[in-house]
Amino acid sequence: MAGYVDWEFAKTTGRTLVPAGPAIDPDEAAAEVEAIREAARAAYGPVAETSRLSTPPDSPEAIVVDRPTWISMNADSMQALLDPAIDDMIAAKGTANPTPWWRPSVARSRAPRSVACWPSWQESVGAV
Repeated sequence: MAGYVDWEFAKTTGRTLVPAGPAIDPDEAAAEVEAIREAARAAYGPVAETSRLSTPPDSPEAIVVDRPTWISMNADSMQALLDPAIDDMIAAKGTANPTPWWRPSVARSRAPRSVACWPSWQESVGAV
C-alpha cells in the first residue's frame, strides 16, 4: 500500500517553508561548491577510520545541491525507507486503518499510563 504518506506534499511544503540560500554570484558559488567537494574528499579518511567503514574506490564524489533539491532527495530517501516499513506494519496488522489510542473509548486501555488521564481532562472541558 505505498502512498500512505503524501511525499510530494512533504516536498512542496519543505520547499515552501525553507528560506532561500544566500544570494551569491556564479563564480563565488562555483568556488564554494569546489570547497565543499574538497572538504568531502578530505573527510573520507577520518570518517572511514572512525566508523570502520570505507567507500569503494569507484564511489562518486559528494553531490552539492541547493536547498530545494536537498529536500527532495531527503524525502525520496525517507520514502524508500519508510514505505516498505509502513507496508509491513499494515500487512502485520491486517488493515490500513489505525486504531486511535487517544479516543476516550480506547485510551484508558491502550494509552501509556502517563497519557491515560489526558482524555478525561479533554472530556471535562468538552474538547472531545
